[in-house]
Amino acid sequence: MLVLLTVRQLVQAAIIGLGLFLFFVALGLITVQDETAAEWIGHEPALQVGVPVALFKLAALLASFGGVSFSTTSMTNPDYRQEFFEPVLRSVRRPILVHTVYCALISK
Repeated sequence: MLVLLTVRQLVQAAIIGLGLFLFFVALGLITVQDETAAEWIGHEPALQVGVPVALFKLAALLASFGGVSFSTTSMTNPDYRQEFFEPVLRSVRRPILVHTVYCALISK
């Protein structure tokens, strides 16, 4: 059961992180002009797929902080814990009860 909760939490954090990454890349492309980026970096930015590599790195850094923050908050805040974990616990509760009854019947 802990593995199920852990995997679900990791998947949610990855989805949040990916969304944040895409948001920060789009925000950087919209707000930072090429000339401004060159001035900040000190040279022309290296491009990969038409996007500065520094923007990818910064977006990944910020998105990872956001994903970790989401994971921590959703595990420690009682309201978020109930919202994210209760549906999983409800779906797992019945198989656990069936397994417990089965084990009790076998041991008799």
